[in-house]
Amino acid sequence: MPPQFTMQITYRITLGSHSFSADRGSPLLDLRVESSLTVPVNEAVLTLNAVEPIPLKLGDPVTVDLGYGKNLARVYSGTLSAITRGIDRVCIESHSRFRGLAQAHFNLLYEKSTAGDIVKDLAQRLKLTVGTVESGLKFPAYALGDHRSAYAEARSLADLCGFDLYANPQDQVVFAPYKSGTPQECRYGTDLLAYHRTAQPPLPDGLEVYGESPASQGQGEQAASWLTKEEVRGRAGKTAGVVVRRAEPTARSQNLADQIAKALFKAQAKQQQGWVRILGNPQVTLGGALKITQMPLTADNGTFKVTGLRHQISRRQGFCTTVNWEGS
Repeated sequence: MPPQFTMQITYRITLGSHSFSADRGSPLLDLRVESSLTVPVNEAVLTLNAVEPIPLKLGDPVTVDLGYGKNLARVYSGTLSAITRGIDRVCIESHSRFRGLAQAHFNLLYEKSTAGDIVKDLAQRLKLTVGTVESGLKFPAYALGDHRSAYAEARSLADLCGFDLYANPQDQVVFAPYKSGTPQECRYGTDLLAYHRTAQPPLPDGLEVYGESPASQGQGEQAASWLTKEEVRGRAGKTAGVVVRRAEPTARSQNLADQIAKALFKAQAKQQQGWVRILGNPQVTLGGALKITQMPLTADNGTFKVTGLRHQISRRQGFCTTVNWEGS
């Protein structure tokens, strides 16, 4: 259920060893917290009154909890990454530790490992906290090159498995398929402030995934990592019409190629996307579900996947949440 918006907006923000809440003595002038499934690093930007300076240093932990009355929910965790001081105010930028994935590059070879095993190993190397990491596909061999960031490699694994990859509000690694769970509802005429929807162009009719050449002379998964037993071609959707074809060297068995093809084809199945601005709701989470109801046009109602979030608090506009969504 949506929050009771008649209650007072509250928050609790921690900057290093210092914390403050919503009261008359709060130094907070403006707050913006953003996260997205297409951007690797979550961000929080705070503008504070500088009349009473708060001792800060780069690398300090930062957490943000938002809500109403006594009900608070964690919406952000990260570390302080930039401080800009003026005469009367201080601007603080914080980013999730997930940025380590975007900065790191590795040369690694994994044998008989699942995608989840690889992501966990990357997280361990970068001292990231693991949240929900599911196994996904198992690869006979999988190589990571330093020409791409660790995030790009993990993002590629997520695409092959049909998974999402992001940092949750506790700054933990999530590598798992979308599960709608209990959606958060926003209602036209009650908490919906703005709405935008875009229809997508027609989808390809089908998709084919090709492994590498049949040069292993019958060795299959026992062959060298760049060889396959026979021509491998996975399919999803129709075989006629507009068919997308993709080479995927990791597909060394028919079953693996089929699973990859289905995951990639399903990812293209979203037929509409858009955004809504609602009265602030910290219960809406990245990778979760949003249910839009009571719209004048029935076609605008439905349950959709949350692909991006922006929570914003200001003394002029109060607390609002902007949600990017997609769905079939």
